Amino acid sequence: MAERNYYLPDVPVVYMVDARTDWESWKRAVRDAAVAWGLKEWLTTVVHGGAKWLELEQLGVFLQAGDEDLPLKAEEEEEGEGERRKKIEEREVPKLSEQMRQALGISERDQDFFQFSVVFVNTLTMRRESDRKAPARQKLWTWMVKSLQGNANNKMGPYHYLVDEVEQLDVAALYMQLVRVIDTPTILSQADEVDALCNYAYKPTQEIFEYLSTIKKQTKRIHDMNCYLRTARSKFQSPSFEPNSFGR
Repeated sequence: MAERNYYLPDVPVVYMVDARTDWESWKRAVRDAAVAWGLKEWLTTVVHGGAKWLELEQLGVFLQAGDEDLPLKAEEEEEGEGERRKKIEEREVPKLSEQMRQALGISERDQDFFQFSVVFVNTLTMRRESDRKAPARQKLWTWMVKSLQGNANNKMGPYHYLVDEVEQLDVAALYMQLVRVIDTPTILSQADEVDALCNYAYKPTQEIFEYLSTIKKQTKRIHDMNCYLRTARSKFQSPSFEPNSFGR
């Protein structure tokens, strides 16, 4: 079988430094990158046997979906590909003996580190993610990590620490960590959002429509985040913004 070469186009990194100004554009950039690299269903993938997988097992969602017949099958991308991979998977995976490992001078830690064996499962199809998607997953992970590192003016972004909170290459878990931090407001974070709205000053060099658009986006963000606050008493009420009413 001829060797296949895959080309994954570069997608400009959108840095995630300020949630107030970067969050929406960052999410659009992630979506565009995933589409360009053929990993459109990344958000619904979980690590097989990982924390989220065990949580789903405890909730019984696998049984409800009729997917109790594990182990999972591999994704089939091309005609005949599934059968070929099935034959490969049925072979006994050779294991390096302790004596051979020591003779080669390979530490057990290095062996576990470099023989990456994490399996991702697409919960939409309940199939193991194909190895063919590994380059795309690696590229999307690298893109996300770089975007959280910050740009030249901010060498380390405020959310980069979240990378260490998830399994390597688990882009869905990394995104959900960002959602937990950014889109789960508290009364204090909402106060900061209202303060930013009230103190957003118009600059003489700024386009008036850009200024009005920013005001409208910030107002919408405050309203959207209100539903995530725990009690109704914590909600901020800001007037609906209409461009035609500006200056009245």
